[in-house]
Amino acid sequence: MTYIDPLDESANEKWWKKATKSSAACSVVESIRDWNQAFLIRRGKDVIAANLPTKTVTCKHVAALPLELFVYEKYENDFLNILQKFQKLEKNGWNPVSQKRMRQYFEVMLAYAGCMRSALIHPLLPGGGRNFTVFFSPTRSCMSHVLTSLEKHNRCVCCKRQVKAHQKEKNVSQEQNDNLDNLEDENINGEDDDLMVDDVEEVEAKNKDFAFDSNKGTGEIVAIPATMCKTAEKGIRHFACESCVEDLEEKGAGCPLCETLIGRLRLDSGRQDLLRKKKEGTKHAGSVAAEEGSEDFEIYRRVYCKNLWGGFRASAKLESIIEDFFKIPVDEKALVVSFFKGKSFMLFAACFFDGVKSAHNGPTIWLCVVGISFFVGSLDLLEAMFHDLGIETARFDGDIPNDAREDELDRFKDDSSNCRVLLMTVQTGGTGLNLVCANHVWFVDRFWNPMVMAQCEDRCYRLGQKKDVDITYHDVNMTIDTVMSQISKSVVFFASS
Repeated sequence: MTYIDPLDESANEKWWKKATKSSAACSVVESIRDWNQAFLIRRGKDVIAANLPTKTVTCKHVAALPLELFVYEKYENDFLNILQKFQKLEKNGWNPVSQKRMRQYFEVMLAYAGCMRSALIHPLLPGGGRNFTVFFSPTRSCMSHVLTSLEKHNRCVCCKRQVKAHQKEKNVSQEQNDNLDNLEDENINGEDDDLMVDDVEEVEAKNKDFAFDSNKGTGEIVAIPATMCKTAEKGIRHFACESCVEDLEEKGAGCPLCETLIGRLRLDSGRQDLLRKKKEGTKHAGSVAAEEGSEDFEIYRRVYCKNLWGGFRASAKLESIIEDFFKIPVDEKALVVSFFKGKSFMLFAACFFDGVKSAHNGPTIWLCVVGISFFVGSLDLLEAMFHDLGIETARFDGDIPNDAREDELDRFKDDSSNCRVLLMTVQTGGTGLNLVCANHVWFVDRFWNPMVMAQCEDRCYRLGQKKDVDITYHDVNMTIDTVMSQISKSVVFFASS
């Protein structure tokens, strides 16, 4: 697309007549070449922005809740332990062996960082959380290909042992599920591939000669009996070594992955019940400390999807997004954005090292919101929360093929539709979309490359936008969110200097 200032001499008809008055073809060609170099320019962002409404970028600081910080600090400590090993190797000098080890340490640190980020979104997400969050989603829970793609047939959830999947055992339906599972990766910028450690089995396979836990199971990897796995009856099977299954049966224990995830839900629920009872008891005693807003008490949060495993409570970030939605006018739409597909980062990282333990007030007027997150699991929870509140949403991610995505976009763009929220991932919606029907973009988390996030912002802030655009990043202070924010500022500074 080109831009020519109509007030420029180049746009004057007399100039063209003068340039072509000579009958010599070479003279005309030379004149046109000079005109192209002098006046025909590519339209830059500054030119476009001059004719657009105001764009406001803000960082909303969110106070994380205790359970979120508890899970976050566990992964942060593991991250720091690996960082010390990395720095120790760095001091010992460079050689092929140390470089290979440092690369492996770096990949594991990225995995821990991913878990830290996802823990701040919701403590259920890290460590295979999407095995649970997908069932809270009204749309994804009934998609068989999505559920099947989450199954790891060659991986033990007990001892983390992994065997190579034989190509001949891979049937057509599995290949189709793999293709759907990888749809999100088609539109992401290639220069960031090294920073996207979202396939835990691939990373583990690359580091076969690393220090693995010696207590590995034996025998074939088989499906854990449905009576021991909470997700089996709903469509997702978990797998373990034959010896590990026997140990579980002898101990009368259930699937360790299910127990871990359900434990986080119950821990949060139990803590909330204790806080509520304590608050009610203190109020009954007439204590001033129980007044609303007191720092001695955590805000009692609503339970969503009560009919499934007792439901879940929103994290501080997710509750903040719901709060922001009810503050915008009802004639505006919003976009909410995520990045990674929500795979099990820490299921592989912990097994690499023996040394690591692992309502809107005022007149009714009509806006749209776009929510952006880097973890699909967070979109599952957000969709469930909006659904419980009676708010219609659309989803644009790699769980569905291209034609289905277009249908979701059309529903979101339709002015007669009640759909005001689009939940999307950066991989599928980071580039090439025109979403000027929305004027709010909410990032649940950040990415290492600020240009990727800038591309998401431009889905709304582009030609055709008539309303002021609000971009909000939800960050938790003194965490990896703060680090990533500083990295983004540094990258933008050095890129512009």
